[in-house]
Amino acid sequence: MLWPLQSLSSDASCIAVTLTKEAATEGLLGKRCVLDVIQTRMKESGKTACQVILQPNQFSWTKDIDKFPSPSKKELTTYQFVSKMKPVVEGARYFHQKDINLLMWDDLPLNKLH
Repeated sequence: MLWPLQSLSSDASCIAVTLTKEAATEGLLGKRCVLDVIQTRMKESGKTACQVILQPNQFSWTKDIDKFPSPSKKELTTYQFVSKMKPVVEGARYFHQKDINLLMWDDLPLNKLH
């Protein structure tokens, strides 16, 4: 049973909101990829999910927030479902939607390699 969700930790709340904000146009696999990235960063840094998500320049949607929003019931339910899925990109540090064309990516040295 996915409800009630009142007992979720603050990390679960941070992840629930981030899955929606960061992968809003993605399906469940895309959201699972974002969760995989968060979990990898948590393991490597020893930080909580909220700390990882709120680090500067890590997740685009956190750029201009003053206070972390409370997750909706839908976001919490989605998180609970996605967290039970097997990892899709276990160990990944980054997830970038290929449909988004960021001009800054063209200026990075990695794209100049032949």
